[in-house]
Amino acid sequence: MKKAVGTKKINSSCTSRIKLTMKQDSSVLMNFVKMNYGHDFEIQHLRIPKEERVNIARKLTAGVNAISVDMYVKECFKSKSNPVLYYKPQNIEDNNNTTQYIWR
Repeated sequence: MKKAVGTKKINSSCTSRIKLTMKQDSSVLMNFVKMNYGHDFEIQHLRIPKEERVNIARKLTAGVNAISVDMYVKECFKSKSNPVLYYKPQNIEDNNNTTQYIWR
């Protein structure tokens, strides 16, 4: 396995964040700030757990494509126990730097 290139130390605070709040009525409020400030977003520096890397590799090997993912997400949205918290299809820019979602 090759060593990752570069460093994750940026000597400043990143402004991007996700804050989840559980309310008294069992609903969940999410405040998502997408905007990064003080560093560039570099995909090679993302931390992906080994289990998830294996899962991704398995899907790629099986030939799962973006259309299949879209169909899966659409089916999840119909379910009461939807595991998808946020989804942005490929090749579509999400211009919302701050987004709030509420689940009940």
